[in-house]
Amino acid sequence: MPIEQGRNPAKPSRETGVDSYSVDANSGARGGGAAAAGQGAVAFEDEVIAIFVDMMQTLGLPKSHGEIYGLLYATPEPLSFAEINERLALSKGSVSGGLKALRGIGAVKVVAGGEDRRERFAPELEMRKLVLAYLRERIQPQLEANAARMARLDELLKRAATTPASQKVLQSRLGKLAKWREKASGIIPWVARFLR
Repeated sequence: MPIEQGRNPAKPSRETGVDSYSVDANSGARGGGAAAAGQGAVAFEDEVIAIFVDMMQTLGLPKSHGEIYGLLYATPEPLSFAEINERLALSKGSVSGGLKALRGIGAVKVVAGGEDRRERFAPELEMRKLVLAYLRERIQPQLEANAARMARLDELLKRAATTPASQKVLQSRLGKLAKWREKASGIIPWVARFLR
């Protein structure tokens, strides 16, 4: 059975609007001509997008963020909002929210528009900037919020009606949790220095 446009029918492309991005490596466009080149470009984009979707989801970020960043990464020229929206078949809200979030962590930058003067977007390619922005925007605030929570937990445990043995076990566990948080907080400056 022929595979349409070099894509694996069991795992349809983004054009079908389903969740999976996958290209069957053995079924890629063969032969010459513009159609084969176009199929190869779409297959390349799909695989790059799949990589960034996986990465973003591992970091707890929405799939749409990976789709947008992956498309920008796989496209040599900056893309406008409308082009991103059309090529990914995402809602305008998802594209708008995704671009805002990606710009907020420094993963996407605005570049000068083309002849039509529309705002265009390109990926940030320096891993150092991406990692530092992610640590600053996502991890550091979480660790700071957890510091306040730890103090509250300590107070709550002191007022809890538990046996002395239970208090001792839970106090020990809170101590370990505090050490984990301290170690995680200490890693961020170390990573930042390492990446400079």
